[in-house]
Amino acid sequence: MHQRLNRTLSVLAASAIALSGLVAAGSPALALAAPGQQTTASALLEELVVAPAVGTGYDRAAFRHWIDADGDGCDTREEVLISESDIPVTTGAGCAVVSGQWTSWYDGAVWTNPADVDIDHFVPLEEAWSSGASAWSADQRMAYANDLDFSPALVAVTDNVNSSKGSADPAHWLPPRPEVRCEYATDWVEVKYRWNLAVDNTERSALADLLTGNCGSAAIAAPAKAGTAETQPQQPAPVNNLYKIAYDQTIFELITNADGSQTAVPLSYAKWRDVYHFAPPLPASTDFVKYPWSPTLYAVTFWPGGEDAWLWTPLSYAQWQTAGYPAARNAGWIKGSYYYRWGSAAEIFVLGQDGVNHKLTGAEWAASGYRNFDDRSNEGLLKLSWAPEIAWMTDLSSGAGRPMAYPEWQKEAFPTPRVVQRITGDQFYQNYGDARIWYAGPGMNRTVSYSEWAGAGFPTPDMHGDPPPVVNPPVPPIDDPPVQNPPGPQQPIHYGITPGAFCSPAGAIGYSSKGTRYVCKTSATDSRNRWRQ
Repeated sequence: MHQRLNRTLSVLAASAIALSGLVAAGSPALALAAPGQQTTASALLEELVVAPAVGTGYDRAAFRHWIDADGDGCDTREEVLISESDIPVTTGAGCAVVSGQWTSWYDGAVWTNPADVDIDHFVPLEEAWSSGASAWSADQRMAYANDLDFSPALVAVTDNVNSSKGSADPAHWLPPRPEVRCEYATDWVEVKYRWNLAVDNTERSALADLLTGNCGSAAIAAPAKAGTAETQPQQPAPVNNLYKIAYDQTIFELITNADGSQTAVPLSYAKWRDVYHFAPPLPASTDFVKYPWSPTLYAVTFWPGGEDAWLWTPLSYAQWQTAGYPAARNAGWIKGSYYYRWGSAAEIFVLGQDGVNHKLTGAEWAASGYRNFDDRSNEGLLKLSWAPEIAWMTDLSSGAGRPMAYPEWQKEAFPTPRVVQRITGDQFYQNYGDARIWYAGPGMNRTVSYSEWAGAGFPTPDMHGDPPPVVNPPVPPIDDPPVQNPPGPQQPIHYGITPGAFCSPAGAIGYSSKGTRYVCKTSATDSRNRWRQ
């Protein structure tokens, strides 16, 4: 009977035995099971050492294969072709197989020409090298490459299907026929168990998934050990162009450009697996820094190429924890900081990536390396000399701005405002019928006290609103003495004044809406000019 079919029937028979209760499903691993002892694929998987693959040094020539081990004139390839043919083969000179019939169990194809058939090392030679064979002797590697004593080790399959498999493990390649994948996983585990080959984490996880349920619990005979040492594969040496970031475990690859410069780029998992074969990276040179005035911690990784190539990252608590809680040193400059100066004072400020503003001292600016700053000469803060409010000016030249509240001033790190008596475009005004004087400017719009009006220089307020109707004053009686005008320029006469309201200049004459005459003057108890009789 065809050897592969015979093997398949054996696995099916063992499954039936397990289901009938002779071997309990999910039974514990049988450590170092004797050859032929009943076990399960899942139990054998538990016996395999889990270790990262060795990614360098493989050479196919290290595995001498297709030898004539028994001296009968047929090499290993010919022995497998003869053994796995469904019909007797035809051979030519020197045991060369000319014809036969081979069923490729990976894909179900049937071939009669041996040129269409590859003999697959079930666990590929490169995979064996990275799983432990790199530590073997030359004789042990030759024995592995020509293992005719264990049928799953060498199988006749369609050549292009074997090419698609390459050196991949079950995490990255499986036969195209889903119905044979359980057997594929079982054979893989058996070959690795026989030769004391390790599995990596990804490979082991894929095998465990394939061996769920009846597949992994079916009874099989434990393979005989091949005699290789039960040692873990060598840990691969670090590669000098791979670097790992301490705070998030990202691996970067340093790529050399055509001009000789180097660029650090994140390494994909696929490239780390397929090109570097999981070679361990070196630790990236990283410093941990912060500004003295801010709680934010930054990591800076020094890639070749100078300051512009460095990697800056504001750290979360989890990243700081992953890095091992490193202490941070105070830095004079952190990338992404914005330096600027308002047009209202000579102070220089820095705005960090975290949104924290700070007013720099001379020593702090020197520590930054005297970084260039944005001179915002037409913006700034103004404060009236006679009022407490601060105006944030978006355009100093035109007087455009808005009030600045204390929390906003605090957030901006308390920039010193320029003190002025008046702001371009501001205004003092009164409403008809209201004695109060108002101020309207970018920093406020409110009534002012007499002292504030005085501090502003007693500006004449503009009148707002509709004036009251003018009532002609009564003609004084003939016997009233004539009004004596004071020497000097004649004062204008004001109509519709509000008695008691502030006024200017002193000595001005005004009439109320009722025609009562008033003079702008002080009194014995009030030094401020008001309309008085």
